[in-house]
Amino acid sequence: EDAPERRSAPPASIGGGALDAEPPRRIGRQLSAAFLIVWIIAAGLSVVHLTLLREVKANLEQMRADEMAIRDSLGLAAAIREQYIHVAHCIVHGNLDHLPHYEHWAAKVSVAASTLRGAVPASERRRVDSIGDASPRPHRGGVDGRGGRSGSRGERCGGPDG
Repeated sequence: EDAPERRSAPPASIGGGALDAEPPRRIGRQLSAAFLIVWIIAAGLSVVHLTLLREVKANLEQMRADEMAIRDSLGLAAAIREQYIHVAHCIVHGNLDHLPHYEHWAAKVSVAASTLRGAVPASERRRVDSIGDASPRPHRGGVDGRGGRSGSRGERCGGPDG
């Protein structure tokens, strides 16, 4: 007798049919979502890096300003040292031959103090002013510090009687 004939189902094709159209769309959406997440993370990291770079730039600019203040303070210290060297020369040599050098460096102390005053924070300006004010200025009568007349070049530092 005849055996019932078995019919086999037609072979399923990959990607064919209405149900098979769904997976590629789903995969496409998943890939799009993954790339979107990667892009968002990359954009977020870029924003963080740019913010950090701006902060580093601001810190570098502050360091340069501080460096200039340090350089100005060293210039002021050198001018004060030179000023006192010439006072010492006047005293040691016993004449006023170094008075022009003293006056030159006294002017440099004044300029350096005013330059440094603008470069330091407000809390330190009083100290700079006190340094500038404490620096001896040439007296009209000489450098004897007593207000006495020191006379002209070649004369003794303390004046005619000094």
